[in-house]
Amino acid sequence: MSDPDRRASNLPTNAREALASRAQTLGTLTAVGAIRGGGPELTGSLHAGWLAERRLIERILADTLAEQSVFATLDHWEDRTRAFQQKAGMPDAGWTDKQGEPWRADQVLGLILDLRDRLSAWQEKASPATAAAPGPATQVPIESDGSSVQPAPTVP
Repeated sequence: MSDPDRRASNLPTNAREALASRAQTLGTLTAVGAIRGGGPELTGSLHAGWLAERRLIERILADTLAEQSVFATLDHWEDRTRAFQQKAGMPDAGWTDKQGEPWRADQVLGLILDLRDRLSAWQEKASPATAAAPGPATQVPIESDGSSVQPAPTVP
């Protein structure tokens, strides 16, 4: 049986570290020969998805200033991607960045949603008292310096 306190102590201490840890895991998963078994379509699909997620995480981390929240950067990327999608008139519209990497709007938006879900789950594990409290306003993003940012109150 595992000890929940021990598992919590092994968690990253902030959202930036949590994303960096995920990128490292994805690097291991996408290493040459890491995927064994399954058909080529399945392994190719998994590999492509993991590569895209790792690239997005690396960009999010690079775009997030030291005093800025990764959540703010995720919001910025989501806003820009939705604007691009709307302008292009297609959900799966794509672009190539300055580094020559291809991006697809629908995939980026899906990855952003998944990253937010992962970070929320990480926060619940890292801070059990916060997870036990009722209501969405109790989920407080933890900044790179370990401090928290209180959400704005909800106005009816």
